[in-house]
Amino acid sequence: MNLKQCFDAIIHEDPTERKIVISDGVVQSPFSLQLVADIFGRTLYVSEVQHSSIMEAIKIGLSVMAATDEITTMNHINDITLNRGNYEICENRFARYISYYNKEKH
Repeated sequence: MNLKQCFDAIIHEDPTERKIVISDGVVQSPFSLQLVADIFGRTLYVSEVQHSSIMEAIKIGLSVMAATDEITTMNHINDITLNRGNYEICENRFARYISYYNKEKH
């Protein structure tokens, strides 16, 4: 499973609006940032804090386990808004990928 499939599975189970926080190496590439926004069809929240994406995931896990809600990691510096035209292209390609993926599983 790729990251888009995992995200879609989470949204399918709980359609609550989600933020996508992105950090580290991909932040250095405007092309990659735009591509990720277009693939996921959402605004990205870019953080200047190193590893903040993974730290947010850990924070969620800890809060689910009721361990703590005191971890602060997000220092929001920028938003990358999706390009609707590119999103449609990405969705079509992803649908084709899923089609092949599902054939391989059977």
